Amino acid sequence: MQNIARTTREVELRTSPVVSDNVILILPQHRNVNVLNSDATWTQVRYRDEVGYCETQYLDNTEQRLLLLEVKVQKLEFQIELLNRKLSQ
Repeated sequence: MQNIARTTREVELRTSPVVSDNVILILPQHRNVNVLNSDATWTQVRYRDEVGYCETQYLDNTEQRLLLLEVKVQKLEFQIELLNRKLSQ
């Protein structure tokens, strides 16, 4: 599953995770980017043919988190069903 985030405002895509470093381009608000690596401060992303860094606080990957939670819930429901079957034997 590809990790995708959406910009929450215009965001500067930089050549490295440093505020004073060169800006490659400005990412428009509400654009999807592919997340390559992330921490609390900086996220490395791919947007079209460019790879760079933007501040994590300006990205939202809620949809991705929801999809992962849905998968976890399905796994838990399956485990509960198996346990219930064992208990009823």
